[in-house]
Amino acid sequence: MHNIGLRQNLNIFDVGAHKGQTSSHFCKLFSHSLINAFEPSPYLFAEAEKNLSNRKNIRCHNFALGEADEEAYLTRPDSDLCGQVVKAQENNSPSILVRRLDGFCKIENISAIDLLKIDVEGNELSVLKGTSGMINKNAIRAILLECDFNKDDKQHSYFFDVFDFLSEENFCFHGLFDVVRYSPSYGIGFCNALFLNRSVFS
Repeated sequence: MHNIGLRQNLNIFDVGAHKGQTSSHFCKLFSHSLINAFEPSPYLFAEAEKNLSNRKNIRCHNFALGEADEEAYLTRPDSDLCGQVVKAQENNSPSILVRRLDGFCKIENISAIDLLKIDVEGNELSVLKGTSGMINKNAIRAILLECDFNKDDKQHSYFFDVFDFLSEENFCFHGLFDVVRYSPSYGIGFCNALFLNRSVFS
């Protein structure tokens, strides 16, 4: 992403931080940047805090970002992958706090985000809807989020739903990264899609 001007001294949001792998990678890729990492899973949050404890430029937050300020539940996955945020409790799923990104930025006096990374197991649009204020102010330069091309896969957001939403919000699609293919007959399993703010990069 250096070729589009994202190099250093950035304000980065890592939404769905898991164990801190991406935040750690961003530290190496974008020097002297401030990173806010969000992970609602108590177990994964503890791992992220431990893994990122020596990174003084990263702040870890143990709540989810979404469309509304509310209490929700986090499903229990079969592996160490993060569960999905749901409205109703399933199989004793733990309760979690959900906050709008707009509200967080207002409280923290954050006026702009250079890179918003989102990997929240199919809830990417909910996070984006909770970011409407920052989006409307053209305060977000770039958005990198996980998606797929199978509308029936509920574990990932459908690319064209995200594309349609962000196209209406003055973002252009820039490219796909980290593409994972399950099989020749299935095609792309999931990937990361990069969208750029037209006003910022024009």
